Formats: sequence, C-alpha cells, structure tokens
Amino acid sequence: MDACSSLTLLDAAVAAEVGVKLTGRIIKLMVADGHEIVGGPGIVEKLAVECEEPPGHVAAAKLPLKLKGRLQALGLAEWCVFGFSTLEILGFEPSTAKGKEEKVEHLRYNLNRLPAANVS
Repeated sequence: MDACSSLTLLDAAVAAEVGVKLTGRIIKLMVADGHEIVGGPGIVEKLAVECEEPPGHVAAAKLPLKLKGRLQALGLAEWCVFGFSTLEILGFEPSTAKGKEEKVEHLRYNLNRLPAANVS
C-alpha cells in the first residue's frame, strides 16, 4: 500500500488479464524511489481487498524489475500497489504500528491541516 498514492497501480500484464478498461490516456507515474514509469488510467470491475469488491479506478504500467524485486523482498505482491483512495473507499486505513491496513468504520478528515507548502 502506498499512502502517498491515490490510484492503485497494477502491472500491465495483470491489468490485461483481469480486463482493465484503459482510457487511452498516457500518464507518468512517480514511483517511491523517485523514478517515473509510463502507464495509463483505467477501470476494473472488481478490486478485492479483504473480501470487499467495489469497482475501482487504477493505473496500469509495466512495473520495472527493480520495483518488483523490492516489493517481493518486502513480502508483498509484485503486481499491485494499492493506493490510499482505493483502501479508503473500502473502509481501510494504513496502520504504521501494525504495518498493514486496518478496517475502520469511518473516514478521517482533518480540516485543520496546513497547506503542504507551509509544513516544515
């Protein structure tokens, strides 16, 4: 799970296999280590997380071997990185204490948050 990403990122081969309908737009995606990959937004009919299966918006791209290797070393799936908005829609939020997502009964909104440019 990438708490800084909104869209869920799927490997292009997996996206094709599960029937992601790509929009035809090409977008650049910034990966956590700072490099860019090229992909495209799309819609998948079901995106299952912990038995929840809503339709979802995703980005599909050929994931670099370096990224796949890093995900595998962390014991994670190497074909998918869940974005925060996907988990939020499903009723999950990241737990840094547990190192995984937790099911919650609410969505959090912080109305007092300072604009990012003013945070030190």
